[in-house]
Amino acid sequence: MVKKIMREKMFNRIAVMLLLLMVSGVFAIAQNTTSTIVGTVADAEDNLPGAIVKVTEIETGTVYAAVSNSKGQFRINGVQPGGP
Repeated sequence: MVKKIMREKMFNRIAVMLLLLMVSGVFAIAQNTTSTIVGTVADAEDNLPGAIVKVTEIETGTVYAAVSNSKGQFRINGVQPGGP
């Protein structure tokens, strides 16, 4: 009887540890280390399709670029967050 209780406790501890390990893995995958910049390019009259949008990270000189779509919208993915 005592051995059965000890086995159940051990099983419960292992099950909890495995559950915590699996959940912590999900949180680790969810970490995102880049940013996205989205916007619309427009002048006083209308949106501007085909506009080139450039973002330069001053410290490293890294340039990110995108071209606006037919509605003037652009999206730049993979931008390293931070700054001076």
